[in-house]
Formats: sequence, C-alpha cells, structure tokens
Amino acid sequence: MRFWRDARDYLIELHRFRAKVGLSLANMSPIYWTGIGYEWVMRALYRGGFHALYDDVARRIPDGASVVDLCAGPGTLWHECLRGRAVEYLALDFNGHFVMSARRRGARARLFDLHRDEIPVADYVVMGSSLYHFRPHESELLARMRRAARRAVIISEPVVNLSTDGPRWLRRLASRLTNPGAGEYAARFDRASFEAFARREGAAAFEHASSARNAIAVFES
Repeated sequence: MRFWRDARDYLIELHRFRAKVGLSLANMSPIYWTGIGYEWVMRALYRGGFHALYDDVARRIPDGASVVDLCAGPGTLWHECLRGRAVEYLALDFNGHFVMSARRRGARARLFDLHRDEIPVADYVVMGSSLYHFRPHESELLARMRRAARRAVIISEPVVNLSTDGPRWLRRLASRLTNPGAGEYAARFDRASFEAFARREGAAAFEHASSARNAIAVFES
C-alpha cells in the first residue's frame, strides 16, 4: 500500500464520482449547493410573489395529468402547489443536491442531463426560470419538449433580471451568482425577447403581469 499516493488517487476518483452523480460543488455558484439555500434566495428575490411564481404554472395543469418538471430544482413546484393534488409528478435536474432535496419532500425525482438525456413523455412538460441556460439553442430544446408533451409545454421565464438591470456591479454579481455549473448563465431574456421567441414558436398563450418578474408561455402539442 502506498498511503499518500493511494489517498490522493482515492480523493481524485471521489471527486469524479461526485461530479457524475451531480454532487460536485466545483464551478457552480453557492446558490446551487443546497436545495434549501436555493429556495431562500428565490424567496428573497421574489418576495411576496414567490408562491404565485409556481401557482401561475400549476393552475394550468388539471387534476389527473402527468407532469415532467425540467430543471426542477428542489421540487418547489411540487412542494408549493402540486402536492396533494391528483397529479403524477416527476422532477428532473442535473444537480444531485436538488434531486435529494426533492425526494425528501416526497416528490418523484431523478438525476437528469437535459443536454443529453431523452425527455420522458408526459401530458405537460414544464420548465421554470431555466430556459436562458440553453441559449442560443432554445428553439431546439422547445422542439424536444413539445415532442415529449402530449398536451402542452409550459415555460415560466424571468424577464426582469438583476443581471441585466441596475448598476453594473450588481449586474456582474447577479450574473456570477446564477452559475449552475453547466450551460449558459449570462444571456437573459427580457419581456420583448421572450415574447418574440414565444410568438415565433407559435405559443398558444403568453402572459406577463407588469409587476411580475416572470412571463409564461404555453405551447400546445
């Protein structure tokens, strides 16, 4: 046994394994290190509109439907709005900490790489506050989501962002703090660009209240 060399190799392999199961903390903002920390930040950001952020999506999903929640975080849509309803829910996220947090809340959840894995079929495929991570390939992603959705795709996307509004130092800080460890995180939508995307892709509905941070687009399958 070569103690120091074996210990080093073990730690390297452990780091690689943690990355494979979505538990690595490298290259991601502290916001994404824990499910509870992520929700605290979101509650502070959205203040009194936090529940409404998820309820705006949930009210478009009827009882008896199946739902696949992409980039689901710690299963907040389930915990805030869908738990207790007659809905078949599946949370998918590449962050293992979020997946474990969602499971502790009683949600079905599993590790999932949206860049590589096939989206499971469901009545509704939803995504909250994450489309900008896939720019400039949002149209290709939407096409995949629509193929998986029997009824509709629902996307709730922030169009009022600290990373694009306000003083320069605040924009830079907000942009760095929203790095999930993979994908795009600097390019954001505003209302005009998200609505243009929705109209171009044939959205059945587009909604944005003047006081809300997020807009919602619904694409029928």
